Amino acid sequence: MPGSLEVIAGCVFSGKTEELFKRLRCAEISKKNTALFYPFQPIIMHDQIKVENHDGKAWDGARPIARDKPFGIVKKLLDIGKNNIDVVGIDNAHLFPGELVTAVRFMLGFGLRIIVSGLDTDFKGDPFGSMPILMALANEVIKLRAICTECHQEGTRSQRLVDGKPASFGDPILVNQDSHIVYEARCLKHHEVANRPQCFKT
Repeated sequence: MPGSLEVIAGCVFSGKTEELFKRLRCAEISKKNTALFYPFQPIIMHDQIKVENHDGKAWDGARPIARDKPFGIVKKLLDIGKNNIDVVGIDNAHLFPGELVTAVRFMLGFGLRIIVSGLDTDFKGDPFGSMPILMALANEVIKLRAICTECHQEGTRSQRLVDGKPASFGDPILVNQDSHIVYEARCLKHHEVANRPQCFKT
C-alpha cells in the first residue's frame, strides 16, 4: 500500500502539536503502532525542546533527532523495524533542514502514514524551511489558526518580540532560547517586523 502524508501547519499557539497528539491517539485506539520524533538542539523557535504542547501535555516515548540530521528518523525507524510501525509523527518539522523532505519520501516508500506538524511561516511571515514542500506533497493539509493578541481576531502569523519590541527583518530565523525573546500569535494587520523593506511587506 502507498504511504500517506498529512501536514498540520499554522502559527504559534494554534494547536498544531495537540492536533498531532490527537491523530496519534486515534491511530493507537485503532491498534496501530506509532512513533513520534522531534528535532533536538538548543536553537529553537520558542521554549519547546521536547514534544509538549503549550498546556504542558507531553507524549511519552517521543524520540529526539539531531536537528541537522533529519534522516536520523529513517535510521531510528529501521532500528525499531519499519514493519513494527504503522504511523510516524514528526513535530516541529520547520526546524529540520530540507533533507527532511527526502526522509519523508523515503518513509512514504515503506507505506507508512506520516503526520507532520510545524510552523508554516517564520517570524517575518515567509515560508518556513521545508514546510511548503511538505504541504505541496501532502495528501491532506490542515491549516490551524490562533487568536491575535492585539485584536482577538483570527491570528495567522508568528510575532517575535525582543524586549517587547518587534524583531528586525535582518535577525536570524533561528535564535537561542532567551528570556528577552517571546512569541505571540498575530493577525496580518498587527503582525510587525522592524526594518522590513517595502518590497517585502504584505
